[in-house]
Amino acid sequence: MSKTQRDSSFPFSLPFADFQQGLGPSKLPIEFAQGLLKAQTRALDAMQAMTEHWFACRRQALDATLATIGRLSACKDATEMAETHQQWVTGASERLVSEITGLHDDVVKLTQSTASAVVESLGTGTPKKAA
Repeated sequence: MSKTQRDSSFPFSLPFADFQQGLGPSKLPIEFAQGLLKAQTRALDAMQAMTEHWFACRRQALDATLATIGRLSACKDATEMAETHQQWVTGASERLVSEITGLHDDVVKLTQSTASAVVESLGTGTPKKAA
Protein backbone atom coordinates (compact mmCIF):
# COMPACT_ATOMS: atom_id res chain seq x y z
CA MET A 1 0.00 0.00 0.00
CA SER A 2 1.44 3.39 -0.95
CA LYS A 3 1.88 6.29 1.45
CA THR A 4 -1.13 8.06 -0.07
CA GLN A 5 -3.46 5.06 0.19
CA ARG A 6 -5.13 4.24 3.47
CA ASP A 7 -7.27 1.34 4.46
CA SER A 8 -10.88 1.87 5.58
CA SER A 9 -10.02 1.77 9.28
CA PHE A 10 -7.53 4.68 9.20
CA PRO A 11 -7.37 6.39 11.71
CA PHE A 12 -10.66 4.96 12.96
CA SER A 13 -13.93 3.91 11.45
CA LEU A 14 -16.90 6.27 11.53
CA PRO A 15 -20.46 5.19 10.73
CA PHE A 16 -20.84 7.56 7.77
CA ALA A 17 -23.60 5.44 6.24
CA ASP A 18 -25.72 5.81 9.40
CA PHE A 19 -24.99 9.53 9.49
CA GLN A 20 -25.88 10.03 5.84
CA GLN A 21 -29.19 8.20 6.27
CA GLY A 22 -30.17 10.85 8.83
CA LEU A 23 -29.62 13.54 6.19
CA GLY A 24 -32.24 12.25 3.79
CA PRO A 25 -34.26 14.50 1.49
CA SER A 26 -36.91 15.02 4.17
CA LYS A 27 -34.45 16.99 6.30
CA LEU A 28 -33.93 20.56 5.12
CA PRO A 29 -30.57 22.15 6.03
CA ILE A 30 -32.29 24.71 8.25
CA GLU A 31 -34.09 21.95 10.18
CA PHE A 32 -30.81 20.11 10.59
CA ALA A 33 -29.10 23.29 11.86
CA GLN A 34 -31.98 23.97 14.26
CA GLY A 35 -31.62 20.46 15.66
CA LEU A 36 -27.91 20.90 16.22
CA LEU A 37 -28.48 24.25 17.91
CA LYS A 38 -31.10 22.59 20.11
CA ALA A 39 -28.46 20.03 21.09
CA GLN A 40 -26.04 22.84 21.92
CA THR A 41 -28.70 24.58 24.02
CA ARG A 42 -29.30 21.41 26.00
CA ALA A 43 -25.58 20.94 26.50
CA LEU A 44 -25.15 24.52 27.72
CA ASP A 45 -28.08 24.17 30.12
CA ALA A 46 -26.58 21.00 31.55
CA MET A 47 -23.12 22.58 31.83
CA GLN A 48 -24.58 25.60 33.59
CA ALA A 49 -26.22 23.31 36.15
CA MET A 50 -22.91 21.48 36.59
CA THR A 51 -21.06 24.76 37.12
CA GLU A 52 -23.61 26.00 39.66
CA HIS A 53 -23.30 22.70 41.52
CA TRP A 54 -19.51 23.01 41.51
CA PHE A 55 -19.68 26.56 42.91
CA ALA A 56 -22.11 25.44 45.63
CA CYS A 57 -19.70 22.66 46.62
CA ARG A 58 -16.76 25.08 46.70
CA ARG A 59 -18.74 27.49 48.86
CA GLN A 60 -19.74 24.71 51.26
CA ALA A 61 -16.12 23.58 51.56
CA LEU A 62 -14.92 27.14 52.19
CA ASP A 63 -17.58 27.74 54.83
CA ALA A 64 -16.68 24.48 56.58
CA THR A 65 -12.99 25.38 56.53
CA LEU A 66 -13.62 28.85 57.93
CA ALA A 67 -15.81 27.42 60.70
CA THR A 68 -13.14 24.84 61.53
CA ILE A 69 -10.44 27.51 61.73
CA GLY A 70 -12.65 29.43 64.15
CA ARG A 71 -13.14 26.33 66.30
CA LEU A 72 -9.41 25.49 66.15
CA SER A 73 -8.48 28.95 67.39
CA ALA A 74 -10.73 28.42 70.41
CA CYS A 75 -9.26 25.01 71.31
CA LYS A 76 -7.68 24.75 74.77
CA ASP A 77 -5.45 21.72 74.20
CA ALA A 78 -4.00 19.40 71.56
CA THR A 79 -6.69 16.75 72.08
CA GLU A 80 -9.46 19.22 71.32
CA MET A 81 -7.54 20.44 68.26
CA ALA A 82 -7.10 16.87 67.00
CA GLU A 83 -10.82 16.16 67.45
CA THR A 84 -11.77 19.35 65.63
CA HIS A 85 -9.38 18.54 62.81
CA GLN A 86 -10.73 15.00 62.55
CA GLN A 87 -14.28 16.33 62.32
CA TRP A 88 -13.19 18.60 59.46
CA VAL A 89 -11.44 15.72 57.65
CA THR A 90 -14.54 13.53 58.02
CA GLY A 91 -16.78 16.30 56.68
CA ALA A 92 -14.40 17.00 53.78
CA SER A 93 -14.36 13.31 52.85
CA GLU A 94 -18.15 13.11 52.93
CA ARG A 95 -18.41 16.27 50.80
CA LEU A 96 -15.93 14.83 48.30
CA VAL A 97 -17.89 11.59 47.90
CA SER A 98 -21.11 13.57 47.51
CA GLU A 99 -19.51 15.86 44.94
CA ILE A 100 -18.13 12.97 42.88
CA THR A 101 -21.54 11.28 42.89
CA GLY A 102 -23.20 14.53 41.83
CA LEU A 103 -20.63 15.07 39.08
CA HIS A 104 -21.27 11.58 37.76
CA ASP A 105 -25.02 12.23 37.71
CA ASP A 106 -24.50 15.58 35.97
CA VAL A 107 -22.26 14.05 33.28
CA VAL A 108 -24.83 11.30 32.62
CA LYS A 109 -27.58 13.93 32.24
CA LEU A 110 -25.39 16.01 29.93
CA THR A 111 -24.56 13.02 27.75
CA GLN A 112 -28.15 11.78 27.54
CA SER A 113 -29.56 15.23 26.84
CA THR A 114 -27.05 16.04 24.12
CA ALA A 115 -27.31 12.61 22.51
CA SER A 116 -31.11 12.85 22.43
CA ALA A 117 -30.99 16.27 20.80
CA VAL A 118 -28.48 15.11 18.17
CA VAL A 119 -30.58 12.03 17.39
CA GLU A 120 -33.68 14.22 17.10
CA SER A 121 -31.85 16.60 14.79
CA LEU A 122 -30.82 13.74 12.53
CA GLY A 123 -34.32 12.31 12.56
CA THR A 124 -32.95 8.80 13.00
CA GLY A 125 -35.18 7.69 15.87
CA THR A 126 -33.73 6.29 19.04
CA PRO A 127 -29.97 6.05 19.51
CA LYS A 128 -28.42 2.65 18.77
CA LYS A 129 -26.47 0.84 21.45
CA ALA A 130 -22.83 0.21 20.69
CA ALA A 131 -22.02 -3.37 19.77
